[in-house]
Amino acid sequence: MRLDKFIAQQLGVSRAIAGREIRSSRVLVDGEIVKDASFKLQPEHDVEYDGNTLTQQNGPRYFMLNKPQGYVCSTDDPDHPTVLYFLDVPVAHKLHAAGRLDIDTTAWC
Repeated sequence: MRLDKFIAQQLGVSRAIAGREIRSSRVLVDGEIVKDASFKLQPEHDVEYDGNTLTQQNGPRYFMLNKPQGYVCSTDDPDHPTVLYFLDVPVAHKLHAAGRLDIDTTAWC
């Protein structure tokens, strides 16, 4: 994955802004400043932004959650809170629910 794409995903910004951050020497790969936004990031690389470690996610991620009443097992619902509220993970908004449970049901989703 390109470094600018990874930084954009991790920070929730555009690739243009990520490129600016990279060129301003705020990103380190394996302890070395990298100013090339097109740098090819490998899974074994350690990435830091402003001294904070950014974790690469390799492969699919699966989460099981015992859904309480009052929430829907959905990625997005304009009328009710979703189970994504309970997930404290980077880019949780890009995850998708495997099933759909209505608001009154409690079960694993």
